[in-house]
Amino acid sequence: MALIHCPECNREISDTVKVCPDCGYKLKQPKREPKFLKTREDKKTFIIIVCVILAGILALGGYYGYYNYVVPTNQYKAAVTLGEQGKYEDAIKEFRELGAFKDSQTKVKEMKYQWAGKADLDKSISLYEELGDYKDAQQKLEAAKAQKKAQEALAKLATAYSKCSASGTSLSSDKVSIIVDAQNEYDYDAVSDVLVIIKTLGLPDSLYDEMCETNALMGRQTESYEYYDVSWSYHPDNGLDVIFKYKN
Repeated sequence: MALIHCPECNREISDTVKVCPDCGYKLKQPKREPKFLKTREDKKTFIIIVCVILAGILALGGYYGYYNYVVPTNQYKAAVTLGEQGKYEDAIKEFRELGAFKDSQTKVKEMKYQWAGKADLDKSISLYEELGDYKDAQQKLEAAKAQKKAQEALAKLATAYSKCSASGTSLSSDKVSIIVDAQNEYDYDAVSDVLVIIKTLGLPDSLYDEMCETNALMGRQTESYEYYDVSWSYHPDNGLDVIFKYKN
């Protein structure tokens, strides 16, 4: 503690008081620097340290911004481009890696949706199943499954024909009908073909029973199933004449 003179009354007072006890004059307190900044070198060192810390904070902020915005933004744009080029699988991979960045997870679904519309039936069905209730994926899934079943039904027709052996059995030029034309009522190869076709196409056994009950006076008989129309007639001289036709 040191003694100073009051600027107002000139009385000696302590340098620690804020108001002169004699005249009430308010004294200005001298700026006190931290003890560690007593010398010019201390001040210079302090300033350097502060600058280094600030530079480090700025650099860390730039690093964070670059890797958490610039990099994912570029990856997002690249994924969008892949989708526009029809490279859906690669686009999905990129969007998945982006996690919660922007609308990346919605983009994953959109890429699957677009891919499903252009892929083969098996892949389309798989993708629509993964999409759940996204847009009209469920309606498209049902349509794809129905188309798949229809294709399988047509393929069964070709398979059934490949198992036939009678000389009067033929496949139409458009490959949607099998015609079994028995040579006479004792053409057992034709009868065997009819039974094989019924079994291969998954038609009921009762269909053959109906054929056996048909006579010449009954004319042409028909039955319709989900994917096939079947018509037949019988004459003692010509035997059984049957047509299995796929429904287009």
